[in-house]
Amino acid sequence: ENDIDKAEWFFKVDDDTYLFPDFIRRYVTTRGWSYKDSYYFGHRIYQSRIKSGFIAGAMVGYSRRTLELAAPHYLKMPNEYGDRSQFKHGRCVDRDGATQELTEAICLSELGIKATPSHNVNGFEKSTLHSVARSLTIRKDPGTTYWFWHKRSETTACCSIEPLALHPMKNPDDILALDKLLFNESDTQLRDQLINYKFTSDFKRKPTEMARNIISKEIKTMGRNNRDLFLEIQWLLYVREGLYSNGFMDDYYTN
Repeated sequence: ENDIDKAEWFFKVDDDTYLFPDFIRRYVTTRGWSYKDSYYFGHRIYQSRIKSGFIAGAMVGYSRRTLELAAPHYLKMPNEYGDRSQFKHGRCVDRDGATQELTEAICLSELGIKATPSHNVNGFEKSTLHSVARSLTIRKDPGTTYWFWHKRSETTACCSIEPLALHPMKNPDDILALDKLLFNESDTQLRDQLINYKFTSDFKRKPTEMARNIISKEIKTMGRNNRDLFLEIQWLLYVREGLYSNGFMDDYYTN
C-alpha cells in the first residue's frame, strides 16, 4: 500500500544473486508485456502440489498488477499452527513448515496467475540455479531423482546470453569481479582469454594455470575439460557484448 505506484515491475532477489536490470527491461519489452497485466516469472520448477509449477526464489519477478491482486489475498490467508501431520497441503495457508516459494505459487494460482518460465525463444534459461560453470555443462544422469530434472529433458538448454539473474554467488568478491568484467569497457580480460584459448597451445595444455576462473572455483573440483572452460569464457563475452548492444542478440544464439 506504500510503494505500489513507485515501480512497474517488482523483484524478490536472494542476496547471493547477481541481477541484470538492463536485460530484465529488454525481456519484458520484447515480449510486449505490460505491468497492468498479471505476470509472475523466473526460473520455473515443477512440484506435485502445484501442476503449473512455481518460481525458484533466486529471482522472482512480478508485475504491478500481480501485487495489486496478491496483497489483499495474502492479508486474508488463514493461519495454521501445530501438528504438521494434521495439515492439508496444497492450499493458500500460512502454516508451520510451509515454503514461501510453493505457497506463493498456490496463492497466485487461486487468482488465475501462473508461473511463467524465463527463457528465450530457443528455450535457453535466463535465471540460473547453479553456478554458470555447472549450468553450461550439467546433464541429466539416468534414473536421477534430483528435483532440478523433474519435467525437464535430458539436455536442458542453458544459458541465455541475456540473463536476468545468476545464482548462486556466495562470495561477494566474485560479484564485484563479475561486475568489473561485464561493465568496465576498458577491461579486455574476457576477450584476451578467449583469444588465448583459441590460439595459444600453452593455454590448451594448462588451462587452469593460464586463465583465472571467472566466476566460480569449480574448474578444479568438477574436472571440466578445455571445451567447458572455453564455453564459460565465450558465454561471458557474449553477455558483455549484449549489455552494450542496442539489438537483441539472444534469440539468435545457440551454444
